[in-house]
Amino acid sequence: MFVWALSERHSVWSSVSRAIRTPSRGENDGRAWLYVVPPLTTANPTDLAMKVEYQGSPEFKSETLVSYESGYRGNLTNRFWIDAAAYYNIYDGIIMGQVGQPVPPDAQHPYITIPFRPYNGGSVKSYGMEITADFQLSPSIRTKMAYSYGHGEKLKAVSEISAGSFYLPRHQLSLQLNTSPARWIELGYWIRFVDEIAEGPVPSYWTLDSRLAISLTKQLEFALIGKDLLEKQHQEFQSDLNNVYSEPERRIVGSLTWRY
Repeated sequence: MFVWALSERHSVWSSVSRAIRTPSRGENDGRAWLYVVPPLTTANPTDLAMKVEYQGSPEFKSETLVSYESGYRGNLTNRFWIDAAAYYNIYDGIIMGQVGQPVPPDAQHPYITIPFRPYNGGSVKSYGMEITADFQLSPSIRTKMAYSYGHGEKLKAVSEISAGSFYLPRHQLSLQLNTSPARWIELGYWIRFVDEIAEGPVPSYWTLDSRLAISLTKQLEFALIGKDLLEKQHQEFQSDLNNVYSEPERRIVGSLTWRY
């Protein structure tokens, strides 16, 4: 990595890095139930349940990443900062899932077993950019803005099933506003937009967080925090292995902090 200081307020940087993720013990020789497909259903028309079982493989090797990055950082004024970066990533040996031959039932296992094994079958490239800005509007008001664009190629592999598909929202937008109307009060708002993940599929969504903090004493602070306030609940990701996924719900929590 190198950094070139154009002046006291402006600099550019660039880097090339390589990362390796070695397989876990479970990926090499572990076993686990993933889920069960009930009998007499669209996915399993037989009269026996199907147990999908993860089976580690000693042939699964490390995943690798080569990343090229460059960016600019600038302090345009005493109250305005900006940071921009672009990246190009090359992934190889990405973990994929391969479905083996069904194992018929026996006296001890009255169900059909479907083995699911990992292997290094994927390679993909991704690129994108990120830009953030920080603006001190006044001594008591500060805003932070961020935008990112990302694009990932579809996985290139023999198998049609991926154990870690390269799902990526193309556009993401964030805006934060922090203010202190009085010395003992802090207000914060954070609104975000996340683009759809077409491969999921996961629809795009907006979300809003807020925080009200009151200093009861110099050491004691009470805060009321709201999370994901715009919708009752929303989906963020889709599981590769089954149709069950969690959805963050609208929630409000309180906290009491004592500093000493």
